[in-house]
Amino acid sequence: MNFKSFLLFKVFSIILLILLGSKSVLGQILNSETNISELKKQVIKFNDQKDMNACASTLLKILSIDSTDVQAKKQLNIIFRNFFDDISTNTELVDSCLIFIKDACSLPLFDLLLYYYKLNNLYEAMSYLDRFRHCKFKLSDRYTNKLLTFNSTLSPDFQLEFFKVINESSDINIKIYSVYLAYQIVDDPSLGLSGFCKSIGISKDILKNFFLPKIDSLFLFLGEKNPNFNVRAFNNFIALLKSNYEDDNGKDIIEKVNQIKSELFTAYFHNDVYYLETFISKYKNEKLTWKFSFEDLKNFMSAPQNSFFFPLAKILLENLHLLKANKVIYEAGKLVLEKGFFDESKNIFKLIDFNVKSQKDNSDLLPLILSSYILNKDSIFITTSKEFILSAKEDDFVKLKEELIWWKNRNIKIDLLEKALLLFSDETIDSTPFSISLLADSTDKEKNNYYALLIAIEDYENDNFDLRYPINDAIELKSLLMDLYSFNEKNVITLFNPKRSDIIRAFTLLKNRLIASDNLLIFYAGHGNWDEVAEQGYWLPADTKPNDLSEIITNTEITSFIKSIKAKHTLLISDACFSGSIFKTRDAFVGESFGIDYYLARTARKAITSGALTPVPDKSIFIEYLLKSLRNNQKKYLTSEELFLSFREAVINNSPLNQRPLFGNINDSGDEGGDFVFIKK
Repeated sequence: MNFKSFLLFKVFSIILLILLGSKSVLGQILNSETNISELKKQVIKFNDQKDMNACASTLLKILSIDSTDVQAKKQLNIIFRNFFDDISTNTELVDSCLIFIKDACSLPLFDLLLYYYKLNNLYEAMSYLDRFRHCKFKLSDRYTNKLLTFNSTLSPDFQLEFFKVINESSDINIKIYSVYLAYQIVDDPSLGLSGFCKSIGISKDILKNFFLPKIDSLFLFLGEKNPNFNVRAFNNFIALLKSNYEDDNGKDIIEKVNQIKSELFTAYFHNDVYYLETFISKYKNEKLTWKFSFEDLKNFMSAPQNSFFFPLAKILLENLHLLKANKVIYEAGKLVLEKGFFDESKNIFKLIDFNVKSQKDNSDLLPLILSSYILNKDSIFITTSKEFILSAKEDDFVKLKEELIWWKNRNIKIDLLEKALLLFSDETIDSTPFSISLLADSTDKEKNNYYALLIAIEDYENDNFDLRYPINDAIELKSLLMDLYSFNEKNVITLFNPKRSDIIRAFTLLKNRLIASDNLLIFYAGHGNWDEVAEQGYWLPADTKPNDLSEIITNTEITSFIKSIKAKHTLLISDACFSGSIFKTRDAFVGESFGIDYYLARTARKAITSGALTPVPDKSIFIEYLLKSLRNNQKKYLTSEELFLSFREAVINNSPLNQRPLFGNINDSGDEGGDFVFIKK
């Protein structure tokens, strides 16, 4: 081949290669366009399905094929900004999106800040903090809930820098909550208020005007919304806000007003958490005493109940100084009894002067008659009753009728006086008290009866509280008790969705019905809660309202009722959140085993609870295994301790919330080492 022919061959080969290459590139381009078209159809489908993670991932695939696709970039930006909460569950997806989104000020900068602070990624957190400042990103009130979720283990300095930056251009509520969250990190009671507010960029007067008038509602709100909420830090923050109020001697006025009764009642009526907590703490720690009158007692007992009612009532009753007049003492005893303080009311009635000769007229005899009846002073009761009846006038009988109705409404029926009313006057008792079938006939009562009070609450006045299973659980328990064990239907009380007054009434009826040889099982299924400030748990009856504790039943009340009921053996089974707080200590126990005779001979006040100071689920694993153990039991005599041990491990092993049921003695209720014994039919 000559040179000319060789050259022509080369040229022809190159042209052929170019043509072949062009065809290949063209094919790739056509394939890419086809792929992008299919991917865009998928984007539409995922968008319709509201699957934003898949939507963002598909847009990223489009951009990996064609990084200049303006529409894909715009869509990715919108999805990333508006659905960051969904996308942020995938760290790799977040990083990939940020590669293609170049406009920093169009990013969800606040969400990214929370994201990187939570990941403790200092480099990225500070980078986006600079962008936040540069873009003058403004936080409106709609970001409040997200702000309150701020959570990081980075050093306090970096966390405080976060709050300083977002405060520079944010709405007032954001600033206020930022200051509180910043203080929660510092948590230094000695910190000066003015300097702290200046460092974070807000007026101390604005803070005081926001927090001080609504301390309790903010306490509840922050406790619910802020995962790092710290009760002590909150109280220190409130103390800091109040610390500027000083008298002429520079003495903190909080300390001064602790000694002034009117200030105490004002704080109680306004539910001033900080003041009341300080008052109770000083009383316990410094053993201070105050003097309270009958007027103080009436004033306090007429107020709506909150979580401080029982701790303060105890202080008031310990320092109650009554006049020596029998009528005043008697009215005070009734007032205290009406609120459920049984032992305290008896102590007040004991102050009455039972000297009949010292009474001026018949109306003075009534406090003696009724108090002596309550205190089982039979000889005084009979003597004073005769004295009253023989010399009573029409007005005296009217007054007697009023008193008997009051006592009958509290399920105390005084037959002798009712008969006297029929014989010596035209008056009759026309009040019909709350009745339960088991109390209808109190004559010829058998010994060693088994009673049960089954309380199940699932339909609350506030629909947000509603549960689904408690009533079914109670019905199944009732069926087991009657079919397999020594429980008669007439002795089983069932309260479904009861109000507070219904529960109190049922306890009072049992108190007046049961004798010292009886056995009582109390079952509660419903909501429970734990008050960190008052340090006690409580049940929530059906009429409980949000942020209103006037209808709750505290552990103090429950224990008082159980203590006042004369039954030989009482067992409380509580399936509610924080139910373990009924025990004497938080670590309930299982003791040494003895024979059945040992347990039957001794008084018992036991409890089995679904958990300690922790929440429990609506669908109760605890009840499921408790009922199973009762159903499968083959023993003639089964103690409550044996019942507990038979299902405890099953609950622990199968609980989705790491539930740990507890067993033990009820705090200060009169337990003497016995046990409640289930007797198989």
